[in-house]
Amino acid sequence: MSKNVNMQNPKKKKVIVIGAGFSGLSSACYLAKSGFEVLVIEKNKELGGRARTWQKETELGQFTFDMGPSWYWMPRVFEDFFKDFEKTVADFYDLRKLPIQYRMFLKEDLLKNINSKEIIEENSLAKNNSQIQEIIKTENQESDQNNSQNLENSNNSTIKENIKINSLEKGLDQNFQLKTELTNDFEQKLTQNYQDLKQLFGQNWVDLPDSYHKIKEMFELIETGSGAKLDEFVNHGEFTYDKGVREYMQKPSLSVLEFANFDFLTGLVKAGILQSFGKFVRKNFKSPIIRQMLEFPVLFLGATPQNTPKIYTLMAYTCLKEGTFYPDG
Repeated sequence: MSKNVNMQNPKKKKVIVIGAGFSGLSSACYLAKSGFEVLVIEKNKELGGRARTWQKETELGQFTFDMGPSWYWMPRVFEDFFKDFEKTVADFYDLRKLPIQYRMFLKEDLLKNINSKEIIEENSLAKNNSQIQEIIKTENQESDQNNSQNLENSNNSTIKENIKINSLEKGLDQNFQLKTELTNDFEQKLTQNYQDLKQLFGQNWVDLPDSYHKIKEMFELIETGSGAKLDEFVNHGEFTYDKGVREYMQKPSLSVLEFANFDFLTGLVKAGILQSFGKFVRKNFKSPIIRQMLEFPVLFLGATPQNTPKIYTLMAYTCLKEGTFYPDG
């Protein structure tokens, strides 16, 4: 049990907060700052709610378990809180930014499918095919012009047929050679990408780096074109983070009329309150590895990505752009 000072002041209104988790403790702090006399009641011996540890002594030694969070996201939320009381995070605990945010273990056959034809044929392969078709079209036009000229200068039907056949065979040979060259270049690039990825990946796992630049490079190696899509994903997450966490959640919520304005309603629509987070990810990314990495953070909400609103891109955003921290102790 923890209680605020000045409990004996009869002029102060008294408030009881049940539960000394993050919500209870922060509520008690703001109430006390507003002039209330606050009593916090907690059933456990330690404060922190889910942010506690549980230790068990066994024959193999002592084991420590996190009862809830094991790492630290959304650092600006904590910074904003302490700033309201003219304090800083550093006044109370030390943060370490993890060089590897987390390690995700994969199915054995998943790494073999990195940048596979099924994933990227709509990107690089389709682009190569369009180049082939354009070159073939140009060559055929030139060939048709030459053939027409040769045919006009010839009156013999047999010669005309031979010219057509030779021209067709020549065109097919050129087209086949061109396709082969482009395909070989494509396969070499694919092999190089895989070798680059093997330096980042383990035998059956993938580590999420600590910087957005490295993450973006890794995504691009896994799935061609995913780097630009990741920028769009992160920009959406930043919008929902600034609007949702740093603006809407700061409202006192005394009346629904606080949110009955055009800016709030349009912001909710843009943030995707009615859209699925899982569908948003799967619409933009084809790689099962990237999908798992982007959907992983929402599992902390206790729901599946398909049943989570798109607005929770804010969780993935803070992980991708700000990194993962660990508070010592």
